[in-house]
Amino acid sequence: MVNKIPVAIIGATGIGRIHIREFLAAGAKVVGILGSNPKSTILRAKELSDEFNLKLHAYYNIEELINSDLKAVSVCSPPDTHLNILERTLESNLYVFCEKPLFWQSEYNNDLIRETLTILMGKAQGRLLVNTSNAWFMENYKRLMQNYRKPREFYLKFHTHGPYREEGIGLDLLPHGLSFLLEMGCKGVIEQLKVETKQNEYKCQFNLDGVSAHFDFCEDANYSKELSFIIDGTRVKRIQKIENGTYSVFLACNFFENRIQQVEDPFRVYIKRFLKTVSEGGDFSNLKNNITRNMELMTQILKPNDRKLND
Repeated sequence: MVNKIPVAIIGATGIGRIHIREFLAAGAKVVGILGSNPKSTILRAKELSDEFNLKLHAYYNIEELINSDLKAVSVCSPPDTHLNILERTLESNLYVFCEKPLFWQSEYNNDLIRETLTILMGKAQGRLLVNTSNAWFMENYKRLMQNYRKPREFYLKFHTHGPYREEGIGLDLLPHGLSFLLEMGCKGVIEQLKVETKQNEYKCQFNLDGVSAHFDFCEDANYSKELSFIIDGTRVKRIQKIENGTYSVFLACNFFENRIQQVEDPFRVYIKRFLKTVSEGGDFSNLKNNITRNMELMTQILKPNDRKLND
């Protein structure tokens, strides 16, 4: 049963709170948190326990966590901490739900990232799911559109209130944009790359497997959030609503029935998929290629001067 699965959250601040809320909503048993500082983790565990009516354990370190009675962990700490956490948790046969990007070591070149991916996926043995959940919108678009074909042109506008700046915005949002292209079935390598960065903006365009892709990313709390995409001239926009305390998500497009369709929240979809697989003792081996391809493509964009992966 999903509601019997003991889960710990690694990353005690920021989005960690959202992970606790959504894992609880999906029926999991959230038993503790691990942060970067033992003293602050104790305080944070008390705050979150009070908020969610829990008795969260504050893990002292990763070794205490992996030696406790857990089935799964959710990793939402900063990207440069992911790799060590993933290695230890996956070696311990835990299921891992990991925030994007899977990991990032700025000093690694493309070859070293590829080697690290190979080792990491070998340790995972299908027990790893990465939160590139906005691909769910592409899944729904393909379902709702008749006679869907891979497009020639794809434009994604994703504006958030995130804290990242310049290239950091790319690191934060490229995994989502690339997940759309992978859901379309795009293969090959990034070609004809152009990148433009400003303090609060990251824009890039490139060709991938016959698709001309354009990403318009922005992280600025002074502007409205927006997620929309255009596929060969057809525009689709995410609509978020909160009515009577209930959050709902819709996709608006002139070619949909009634021009708007309600869809399930992507983050919740991915957490439910994760917990269902854990409860059944299954694996995510079918997603291994997408996980590695997402990292490889992101690296080709963020490190264009290195030798391209798959050369």
